[in-house]
This record gives sequence, structure tokens and C-alpha cells, in this order.
Amino acid sequence: MKKLTFKIVPKDIAIFLGIAILVCALLYVFILLIIKADEKDINKVNQECPYLTQATYGIDFGFVKCFGIFSIGHETIWLNDKDEISIYVLRDDQHNYNIARITGLEKYSIINNSLYIFDDGYDKVAAPEGKYPGEDYHRYFYVDGAKKDFAYPHLVDVPDYIQVETSTGEVTLYNTYDQMPEEAKLIFQELENNAISESS
Repeated sequence: MKKLTFKIVPKDIAIFLGIAILVCALLYVFILLIIKADEKDINKVNQECPYLTQATYGIDFGFVKCFGIFSIGHETIWLNDKDEISIYVLRDDQHNYNIARITGLEKYSIINNSLYIFDDGYDKVAAPEGKYPGEDYHRYFYVDGAKKDFAYPHLVDVPDYIQVETSTGEVTLYNTYDQMPEEAKLIFQELENNAISESS
């Protein structure tokens, strides 16, 4: 039986090295293109959303989108040992607080320089009524030019209808339809109907 031998000649080494260098160069160019695309996306986000900070978003709280002074993040919250809920958080990044929690992106709309939010998520993640007797439900909102702490004695008192001026972040809160101007009422009814049809 003949023994197989391979004879490596300088020409073969040169071809192999040439291919290896070409592959490395293509890989390097590919990585550079990815980095440039990421930098371009980051620069675009920074221009569109100057108040957004990367510290807000991470592994447990994912970035979804941003516009102006606002951003939307996503998180999955465990309600107990076996149940979880998917929640989107609308943030005012300029004034550094969470405006609302919603169960789907169809629960907000931007119309005529106002952000309308049907907050159907807060009462799903808040402590049940009576779990902490004597404790109020606290929410922050930017009202009258300042971020303020609002205390509500009962979960039902926490406003579900939130209208935000998109340029300033100024918030108007509603508990019922009869408190709203007609245009806002129609918008909130549509947002709430989306929430009702999603849950049924």
C-alpha cells in the first residue's frame, strides 16, 4: 500500500495566504459597515430624541422607540410565581418620569401636537386595593410646569386618560369622559375600545 504524501509548494502557500487575507479583509469591512450603521442609527435617535439616555434601557427594560421628549420601553412583569404581563412604558425623558403603562402600542395616539394615552396597564401592575391599608397610590405627572407627586387613596381614583402636550410635556388628566372636551373624548373612546377589543 502506497503512502499518500502531500507536497506543499510555495505557490500553494501563497494562494492559501491570499485567500485568508481576502477573507479577513472582507470580514473587517463587514464589521466596519455594521459599526457605521449602528453609529448612524444612534446619531439619528440622538437628534430625534435629545433627552433619551441609554441608562434608562437595558436587559430587563428594552427600548422600543422615541419621539421628541418621549420614549417607549417594553418590559415583562411577573405578577406572581406563574403569571406575567407584557407592558409598554411611555416616558417623558426631559422630565425623567414614566407617564403611563399600556398593554399595547395601539393604546396611544399623537394628534394635533397632543399625545393621548389610555393607561390600561397601571392598575394591572399596581398592588391590589387593600393590600397595604392606609397607603396611597402615587403617580408623578408634569403639571403646571413641574413634575409633581399625586397621591390617590384608591386605585379607581388613578386617572386612566392622559393627554400630554408634545412640545412641553404638560399633562392633563381625566378620570371620566364627562371631564373631557369633545375632541379628546372621541380620541380616548377609540383608544379604550381598542383596549377592550384586545382583551376580549
